[in-house]
Amino acid sequence: MELVRQGINPITFPGLRLAITSDESKAINFENTPKVILSASGMCEAGRIRHHLKHNLWRPECTILFVGYQAVGTLGRVLVEGIAFDTNVKVEVDFEKVILQDNEEDGTLTGEVKFILYKGDHYHLTVLSDWDENVFVDTNDVWDDGDRVGITIPPDGIRVIKN
Repeated sequence: MELVRQGINPITFPGLRLAITSDESKAINFENTPKVILSASGMCEAGRIRHHLKHNLWRPECTILFVGYQAVGTLGRVLVEGIAFDTNVKVEVDFEKVILQDNEEDGTLTGEVKFILYKGDHYHLTVLSDWDENVFVDTNDVWDDGDRVGITIPPDGIRVIKN
């Protein structure tokens, strides 16, 4: 605390570069230089950290270090506890909470509208995600077959459960 009282930021060091904007954060994923990405507890559920995990989790030279609490049923908890590749998991998605965005960069996932069914008072869509998974959405918004969309599932809309 003494450093803070003196006006010194204790986590600043030479070479530290902050990614403030979304574009700056996205650019991190396309640089091959070593880096440390800091985030608060619970952030694995949405936003920029999901993109960093997507681009870096599989890389053997990268380390994901959790120093905060990860709630049960969250991606962070699953990563902390670990799941072997041959472990069966069940993923529950509350499709009423799925959000589609015009700008695919705004979504946690991206995909393409593949099937549209008008049900009288709303549309039922099947969106094929770029991970080759079908995402089903009921919406009042009008989409065209082949539209590229951003897909966001809020943290309270998805659960990963070990079988």
